[in-house]
Amino acid sequence: MFFDEKYILFLWKVYIFSIKGIIVLFERYNLSMKKVVSDPEKCKLFSTCLQHAAASARWNF
Repeated sequence: MFFDEKYILFLWKVYIFSIKGIIVLFERYNLSMKKVVSDPEKCKLFSTCLQHAAASARWNF
């Protein structure tokens, strides 16, 4: 065989855990966005922060 069974099992576990990690990160990001959007003052602050970050990124590159 080209690949060992243990190696394939290891890759499969890494694949599953990476998908779970991405889902958890996405859920946390989603929850933080909901908190920001629920408070209009924070929403304004967040949008200005994003605009400043985008502007600084444009100047850096």
